[in-house]
Amino acid sequence: MATVSDYQLSLNGATWIDANSQFLINNLPDRIPDVLAVQNSINNIFNCPIGARSRIFQPEYGSLWYQFLQEPLDQSTANKMQIAMIQALARWEPRITIDNTNSYVTPDFNLPGYRVRIAFSLNLNLSANNSSSVSFNVSTS
Repeated sequence: MATVSDYQLSLNGATWIDANSQFLINNLPDRIPDVLAVQNSINNIFNCPIGARSRIFQPEYGSLWYQFLQEPLDQSTANKMQIAMIQALARWEPRITIDNTNSYVTPDFNLPGYRVRIAFSLNLNLSANNSSSVSFNVSTS
């Protein structure tokens, strides 16, 4: 029998439960609740170029971020990436409301790449504090 993960143990009372797309890393097809499920979905959206799901399976799913890989590393490209980020999340992740004042995409010439922070709140009526964020780097090298 497979070992039960901490995420599987805490599914009681979860509003959303999604399959973990990182199952190859931890060797378990974990089911993950609420905030982790949303963070997993955000990761999936940005790692899927538009059209990668073919004509049959949601051909418009994903984001435009892959088109920025060969663009100049500057603030103009960062602004375009932020617009693409907001559009993709608004379309494909209805479980969150983006906090635009605390979300950013900024160029970092030391990476080289971009520093990205997506601040959001979950669209839940369960508790007063449903805020969370996802921070990551996008490397162009």
